[in-house]
Formats: sequence, C-alpha cells, structure tokens
Amino acid sequence: MSVCDPALPRLLSQQFPSPNFNRGSPDAYIQGILSFHKKYGVARVEEACAAALELEAYDYRFVRRYLERRCEPPVSLRQVDPLIRQLTLYRDLIEEKTKEAKR
Repeated sequence: MSVCDPALPRLLSQQFPSPNFNRGSPDAYIQGILSFHKKYGVARVEEACAAALELEAYDYRFVRRYLERRCEPPVSLRQVDPLIRQLTLYRDLIEEKTKEAKR
C-alpha cells in the first residue's frame, strides 16, 4: 500500500468499536485489509476504506463485501493509438496469406 492512501491508515487506526470484532485479533484485521490490494488493487481498496469510514463501518467484512460486490469500472479502450493498426492492414494481410495458401 502506498503512503499517500489517506482512507486506509485512518480505517486501520480506528478502535474497532464493532461488536463483531471479537472474532479476530487486530493484527489479523489489519493484515486482512492490507491483503486486499493484491486482488483488487490499491485504488479499489482505498475506495472501500473511504466508504467504511463514511458509514462508520469499521469492519473487515464490510470492506470485503464492498470489494466483492462493487463492480469494476469498464476498461475504456482508445480507438486511435499509435500501437493500434488499422483494420485494412489486417484485411490485406489475411487476403495475402489466403492467396498464398491456395497456390
């Protein structure tokens, strides 16, 4: 996790007022929250921690459920990029290869 993630340190510094917290140690709680960045990425974990702080839900399970149920934003693809070739180049290549194969 990056030091510049403001919601994560604030969430981890809470006194764990939730009555459900007695199931695990504070160390396990912190390690569990920190492990989410491997699967979900830093930005999504930060968003989940910010939501937990806003709702005062200082609970590992809230963060986990938020990450599991929150849809990932769709990846936006750029149509024009120097790395993307024009479709006509692919069409010409396919035509050329099929002609060679028929010979």
